[in-house]
Amino acid sequence: MAGIRVKALWEFLGGFNSRAFGMDCGACRSFDFLKLYKSTTPNTAVGISFYNLGSSIILYEEQESLPVSMQMGFSYAFFDDLKGTLLYANDYKYFFEESNARKILEINNGIEYSFRKYVSLRAGYIFSMPIDASSRTRIINNKYSYGLGIGFNLYGFRIKMEYSLLIPILNTKFYTHSKSINVCKLDFEEYYIK
Repeated sequence: MAGIRVKALWEFLGGFNSRAFGMDCGACRSFDFLKLYKSTTPNTAVGISFYNLGSSIILYEEQESLPVSMQMGFSYAFFDDLKGTLLYANDYKYFFEESNARKILEINNGIEYSFRKYVSLRAGYIFSMPIDASSRTRIINNKYSYGLGIGFNLYGFRIKMEYSLLIPILNTKFYTHSKSINVCKLDFEEYYIK
């Protein structure tokens, strides 16, 4: 599976404005690998994606590049049955910057347990560091992550409410809280057969 998303960006500052066009693209492949349970759903997925490919924003003779990044990773399901799913995911993010001191590699590891696709519990670790050896300021920004999700089907729609918490290891004064609600239409098979 592959996909492309095209986006238009506008920036307004004082009496000046600018616009740019960007693109995100990615590909994903699912397959069976060392499967320890019976299921028709593949237990392993690999993928790669690129974000913010495109033009720069020029505002009053100053050019600013979009923050280009690449992400690749994999996931593996240890089991997936009617009672629950246990999933491990690992991905690598590389943030491209014009300045070598700002090139950053981020490694994310996480595990998720879903109980009957209604309740999901998540825990993870984010390792982030600059990769330029000549940089004198090596700020390592590692974080723990925790999450909870609640999902249910209602009138042919899948509704999922999620909460996550990011806790930095070095500076524990500032936490990041994230809340989201996702609504998507179920296809015919998911709505009428399951």
